Amino acid sequence: MPSSLRILCVHGLGDQRQSNWDADWSSAIKRAVGTSAGVELDFRFLTYDPIFERTDISFAETLGAFWKLARSGLGGLFRQPRGPVSNISDRLRWTAGYVVAWVEDEQFQQETRALVLDTLRDYKPDIILAHSLGSLVTYNAFSHADAGESEAAKALASTHYVTFGSQIGNPFVLGNLTYGRVQRLAVRHWHHLYNEHDDVFTAPLKVQGVDNFNQLLTPFDLPGFGDHDAAGY
Repeated sequence: MPSSLRILCVHGLGDQRQSNWDADWSSAIKRAVGTSAGVELDFRFLTYDPIFERTDISFAETLGAFWKLARSGLGGLFRQPRGPVSNISDRLRWTAGYVVAWVEDEQFQQETRALVLDTLRDYKPDIILAHSLGSLVTYNAFSHADAGESEAAKALASTHYVTFGSQIGNPFVLGNLTYGRVQRLAVRHWHHLYNEHDDVFTAPLKVQGVDNFNQLLTPFDLPGFGDHDAAGY
């Protein structure tokens, strides 16, 4: 095991700028690695929320996005919503609204792709941890022709890519982003964690005919919506 690891963390659904996601993730990772390993962990936390915030989504568009996801059997996140209508509307905007808006807008994808690949070139991570919508943003970047640029390709080839709580394999994303087929990625290894109890748009994933991909079953079922919790994975 190396003496140090550079770990790039990419969050998932919802505006994370007012949360403690970076502290939660680093604590969970340190507990998983343990102190006896003698490995120094260096973290970088990537947020794409400022890009998403610049994209205006009307209430009608938000509702339309919800129904697109619900028709694909992906409405688990919104069962029994509670709280004021304004809170529910904001929640839908930052979840269903932005998932659909991002999947259907190439300019939107281009902005997040540039952010991810610039970070990849600069940081050169040993491990990339991508949760939920963060897995879509990173997969889109790593499967795009832009990732073939020499510096990005070199950094990507030496990294372990870990996706969890991911929507890459769900019907809506498969049909509209990946065109029905998940591509092989030019990473050292792609580890996909799947929790059968996670109902927030997630699905198991298959990448045919490659030796640098594996899916790990990571079942856990916590109260409420905790079964999508990044630290739980």
